[in-house]
Amino acid sequence: MEKQNEQIVFLRNFIEESVCREIKTPMDFVFLREIIQERTGELLSIATLKRIWGYVNGYKTIRFSTLSILSRSVGFKNWTDFLENYYSNSNIITVKSLYSESLETGDRLTVYWNIRNYCIFEYCGRNIFSVVESSVPELERNVLFHCSYFIEGQPLYLDKVRKNRLPFVLVI
Repeated sequence: MEKQNEQIVFLRNFIEESVCREIKTPMDFVFLREIIQERTGELLSIATLKRIWGYVNGYKTIRFSTLSILSRSVGFKNWTDFLENYYSNSNIITVKSLYSESLETGDRLTVYWNIRNYCIFEYCGRNIFSVVESSVPELERNVLFHCSYFIEGQPLYLDKVRKNRLPFVLVI
């Protein structure tokens, strides 16, 4: 039970980072519920969210389906995918800016903007990334691009974008 609590706290923190807001007040839970519904098409009750965040006391266990909805709201397939592909990575660092050179081949980044848009990138080395998953049709799976620096809250500049090995123009 203690291990799952640690995992849930980790997911809560990840969700708060993705929405750029700490979830502490009743209005925060209304806001979070709307974000989750926009991102997943699923509706969680405010009472459930308050219980998960420890705002109110409640059940000691949380359903797999509820944890999966929360995981999908930040770009994972389900709770298991979150645990296997993000939580279990012991090298997770939360930063406000990141040089691509500091990554290792195979590292993954999730980038969010405009509440419902996200992309998951995999680092290929030499400042080159491959799109793993995206909510934006122009950035479909396996599109390659060059990016040397990520800064939270600033525009993301993708250079040398290639789709099927051919250059193309990307406008987001």
